[in-house]
Amino acid sequence: MNRALYDAYCRTTYCANTPSGRLAIHIDQCDAQLDLLLADHACRTWAYLTACNPGSTALSAEENERRQARLESKLRAGGWTCFAGEAVGAGGDWPPEASLLVLGIDEATAKRLGKAFEQNAIVVGCLGKPARLVWLSPTAPHP
Repeated sequence: MNRALYDAYCRTTYCANTPSGRLAIHIDQCDAQLDLLLADHACRTWAYLTACNPGSTALSAEENERRQARLESKLRAGGWTCFAGEAVGAGGDWPPEASLLVLGIDEATAKRLGKAFEQNAIVVGCLGKPARLVWLSPTAPHP
């Protein structure tokens, strides 16, 4: 278990560019602007996903772009509404990661995609509820 890595994920700001403005999602916090976006799209659930840097291992920009394009293609083929953004770490020692805010996706599907793209964690939420970090790595931390 890597508690420092888990804590870094919890301190990250998960940003998304939407028609109503830029969202800044934080773990264990509700976001009224996100709730309005969900309501506008008749959705109750959301997830924040990336395909970049699997297992927190830095890849080249080109490889991350390829992986992210595959993820976005899968999501759009599934009919989900996606908004691009980036996850920005609080420490400034890790470059922002391209990510997608996905509306209407259920947690189980989001977890499958996160695992398929070898991510340590995903962020999920539901209308009116705080954002949650869901650890996917086999070495799950115990907060």
